[in-house]
Amino acid sequence: MASTDVIRSDAKRRQPGWRLRGPGRPKAGPKRHLTAGELKRFKEMLLERRRRLVGDIGAMETAGEDGAPELLDSEWALLREIDDALERIANATYGICQATGAPIAKGRLRACPWARHCIEHARRNERARAPAVEPRRWPDEDIDESPDPDARELLGRE
Repeated sequence: MASTDVIRSDAKRRQPGWRLRGPGRPKAGPKRHLTAGELKRFKEMLLERRRRLVGDIGAMETAGEDGAPELLDSEWALLREIDDALERIANATYGICQATGAPIAKGRLRACPWARHCIEHARRNERARAPAVEPRRWPDEDIDESPDPDARELLGRE
């Protein structure tokens, strides 16, 4: 092969990020969703939130708050989510939906820097987990079953 390995296939040229490869030119990869500065800011946000959370957990455990074990559990879960997000930053997978591979919107990351999924996937999951809603019953249907004879008499159902 020649010293400059040129990809000539039309299919390859249509792919985003296609470039000529040759000596000293790295293979083209996907365009980065977040800049280095944005990643640094998100990392600082996560570290600050982690510091506050560790302090809160320590204070709750020292105080021995018996009335809030669920709160303590949720704090620990959030701490794990933050640690996972910091690991994704280190692995260069931060800001990418773990389910779809789509970029997570920067606004979503600003609101919830430990987000694992894009908003579309998160909404689909939420709808799937939502309990089924019972059909609404009309008020007179409840009165038919009511043991109150006056209610049935008012509706002429006795």
